[in-house]
Amino acid sequence: MLADLALTFDDIAGNVVTIKEKKTGKQKVFPLNNRAREIIRRRRAAYPEDKFLFQSKSNRVKNQPAKAITREAASRAFSEAGEMITDKNISSHSARKFRGRALWEAGMPIETISKMLNHTSPAVTMTYLDITQDEVNQTYHDLNI
Repeated sequence: MLADLALTFDDIAGNVVTIKEKKTGKQKVFPLNNRAREIIRRRRAAYPEDKFLFQSKSNRVKNQPAKAITREAASRAFSEAGEMITDKNISSHSARKFRGRALWEAGMPIETISKMLNHTSPAVTMTYLDITQDEVNQTYHDLNI
């Protein structure tokens, strides 16, 4: 059975959200930008009784304790949203990977990206982002000091 996305409104405090990653058990604190805070504020106003930020509204959970949406439901929502803007398959994983790759291409240090992605080392991040040795070598040509 797929795990739920059990992010609660209590996990959000001010400008940060705190989660404990199930895969690694590591605690992670994410800063929230203004846009994210506004979306969360609107969601809270629209669903003041909800416990979870992404709470299931399925008929199967009516008259039962509140449940977060499943990963499967989130994946379906990402895919449907992606179909509206591109012909490529969009998922939460591809969005995470794309963000890491875009930050690296913009010049952010791989160590910073590695920490952001909660990887154990920059080498893991380089593999995850499919960074080739040719790309690393090109950085020596791009920087003329």
